[in-house]
Amino acid sequence: MRMGFTRFNLPYFASLEEIDYIIDGIEFVCRFGWMFLPNYKFDVDLGIWVSRDEKEQQTRVWLGEIDYSTGMMGTKSTTVRKVLPFELTKERLAFKDYLELAKEHLVKTVENYKSAFGKSGVDQLKLIPEEYKELIWFLFPSQVLQEMMQLNKTVSYEQLLELSSSKQTD
Repeated sequence: MRMGFTRFNLPYFASLEEIDYIIDGIEFVCRFGWMFLPNYKFDVDLGIWVSRDEKEQQTRVWLGEIDYSTGMMGTKSTTVRKVLPFELTKERLAFKDYLELAKEHLVKTVENYKSAFGKSGVDQLKLIPEEYKELIWFLFPSQVLQEMMQLNKTVSYEQLLELSSSKQTD
């Protein structure tokens, strides 16, 4: 497993509306990102998380594979194009509408866990040898799934917000 980090920059010419949208998006991921974990499986060989929605696994491209021999940027290896699990709209929505779409997607995803995973009782933490358990600093998808299975069949955004807020204080 590779450690990672995220860095972002805001251009000086970004509008306040754009900056608010970006900050709201980051806050959404920080607050609810863990709830999407059951949608991913870990590829031990590559050390990456892969979405279960992907029809084809994307080939990893390394910086060393970038090739300018044609006069344009390309890669030495063939990259599989990612099939998006959602439809892109041609019309541009207001920033607040994209956030509402994310909330709707979150609720629908969590509601689908019960039918998709049923009573799947695999506790991934049990698969880790005892001597390595103290090194685990992250949640496993199975731990998130156990939390989500406690929710009612019909889930609301407010219910997920409350659950997320209670987890931040733990």
